[in-house]
Amino acid sequence: MALKSVKARPLIIALDRARTVPTSEDPRRLRTRTAILEAALELFAERTYDTISVDDITQGADVAKGSFYNHFTDKHHLATEIGSLLHSHVAGLVAREISNFDDPAVHCVRGSMTVLRFALEHPASARALLRLSKALFSVKDPLNSQVVDIITAGMKDGTFSEIGLEDGFMVVAGISQMMVEQAFEDAWTEDVSVIARRCCMSMLRGLGVKLPKARRLSENAAEDLLTGI
Repeated sequence: MALKSVKARPLIIALDRARTVPTSEDPRRLRTRTAILEAALELFAERTYDTISVDDITQGADVAKGSFYNHFTDKHHLATEIGSLLHSHVAGLVAREISNFDDPAVHCVRGSMTVLRFALEHPASARALLRLSKALFSVKDPLNSQVVDIITAGMKDGTFSEIGLEDGFMVVAGISQMMVEQAFEDAWTEDVSVIARRCCMSMLRGLGVKLPKARRLSENAAEDLLTGI
C-alpha cells in the first residue's frame, strides 16, 4: 500500500510550534492559531504594517475576531511574534553557515548569500521579515548585532580597512537587502548566482578587501550556496 504524501508545514507554523505551542494543545485552538499566522504572514508580505488591521487578518484567516485575542493581545504582538520567529531562524541559518570559518570576509559573503537563499526558498517569509524590520539599517538595533559583530571583528583584525562601523554596516546591509529585493522583483537578467557573486565581490571591495580575495570568496560562496537555486 502506498504511503500518503504529507503536506509540508509552512515555515512560520513550524517555527511557532517549535518555540511556543505545546504539542498537547487543543487541535481546534492550534488550527485557529495556524490560520491567523498564515493569513498575517501573507498580508505582511504584500502590504505595509500600517495598512493592515486585525479585521483584515481575521477575515483572511476566516476566524472570529474574538478568537484572535485568545492568541495575541493586538496586531503589534502578532507582528512582533512573526518578525522574531523569522529573524531568529535566519540568524540561525547564518550562524550555522559561518561557524566553520574564521575570516570576517567569509562571514560577510556567505552570510549575505545565505539570506538570499532563504529569500529565494521562502519569498513570502522574507518579504514579511523585510517589512516588519523597521530598524533594518540601524547599527544600534539588537536585530543587527550579528552583522555588527562581523564588521567589528573585521576592523579589529585588519580584514576590513579604511572603513568605520556605520559605513561598513551600511555596505553589508544595503547590498544584502538589494539582492533580496531584486530577486523578489525577478529583475535579474542573468543567473542568480552570477549576479550575487558580483554583488558580494563589490561588497567585500567596499569593505577594503583586495580584489583577488574578494573574487575568490564570492565565487566559492555562490558555488556552494546558490548552485541550482
